[in-house]
Amino acid sequence: MNNKKNKIPPISQGCPVLDYEVNIETSGTFYGCCWTTDHRFDSIEELRNWQAEQKKVFIQRRWPEACKVCKTKEKNSNFSLRIDRLRTYYPDYDPLTATPKILHSQISLKNLCNYACIICTPGSSSGIYDLSANFDNLPSNWQTTNPKWRNSKETMAKFTSQAKLLQNLTLLGGEPFMIKEYIPFLKELPDTVKILVVTNASLYKEEFVKELQRFKQVNWGYSVDGFGKINDAVRLNSKWSDIEKNIKQLQKDFPNSFHNLSPTWSNFTLPHWKKLYKFAKRNNMWYGPEAFFQQVIQSPEHLRPTYLSDKTKSEVIESMRKFSYQKYVQRYLTEPKNMDKHSINKQFQYLKDIAMFKGIDYEKLFPHIYQDSI
Repeated sequence: MNNKKNKIPPISQGCPVLDYEVNIETSGTFYGCCWTTDHRFDSIEELRNWQAEQKKVFIQRRWPEACKVCKTKEKNSNFSLRIDRLRTYYPDYDPLTATPKILHSQISLKNLCNYACIICTPGSSSGIYDLSANFDNLPSNWQTTNPKWRNSKETMAKFTSQAKLLQNLTLLGGEPFMIKEYIPFLKELPDTVKILVVTNASLYKEEFVKELQRFKQVNWGYSVDGFGKINDAVRLNSKWSDIEKNIKQLQKDFPNSFHNLSPTWSNFTLPHWKKLYKFAKRNNMWYGPEAFFQQVIQSPEHLRPTYLSDKTKSEVIESMRKFSYQKYVQRYLTEPKNMDKHSINKQFQYLKDIAMFKGIDYEKLFPHIYQDSI
């Protein structure tokens, strides 16, 4: 039974995202999954037409170009978003007979966020927008010509009218605890909808918590990319003591929920994985290496682990060897590089200047970036 459950689904089975998921981002556009956001659409109908084309490619036992992230992850670790959806939500999915309907959604109502994370963009964080105003030179993913405030309120109204069968909902941001409009939105949903809240754990709002407690199942994904000062350094404006306090309180409020640590690994944080791993294990937020190492940066380019020095790559692999976790990240360390050393170092310099403005010494915290050659 376990062997059958753990068997890798064939490519021809496709991906249920293409039939059952419609997601919304703060720009007011629709997309299919978090790894295909380059393909955004102004209407659900346009998204559905695109999804149907990708589905045809899967049925022909080929990977769609848009799905290259899951393709890479499955080769690397035998795990991906596609596999998770098939195993966790839709084990009986058949692409030949499935009828498109909205069963699973991720929504980002606003880009309101108190953090300025080095992996993020102004479109998802007003905190980045505010901090970036202090600098002439910005890392590529922090540059924007868009207005500060972005929200998808009108798009969500269109979505709600077509999502009457919704079963699983993920609340994203910005930071969900800052988005008060989520509360009236949740009030319109039946308590049978399964909720996942992805939060940076920096805040705690009692009104939001009480509304969530109405639902029969609420799970938590904590966007934490390092332990202690490492997290505070790459998620600027964060305070580790608040994160620990709020996670413990939410675990008390939702004792029957999954509380999962969801780091996004970059070349800055990957060498520091072990302390965060130990924190997850101590606090019952460990659901195996597949989940813990699922999210490895693919964009922006300068944060990909492939740009670590050979010395640091060897140290990372060695630190994982006794845990047998190296297979989950090894492929990312050997991927082709698309930027030259000079361009990469410019991005690192911009990040160092921004961190110094916040009183954080990147050269001291990340010598593998600023002292080792790439």
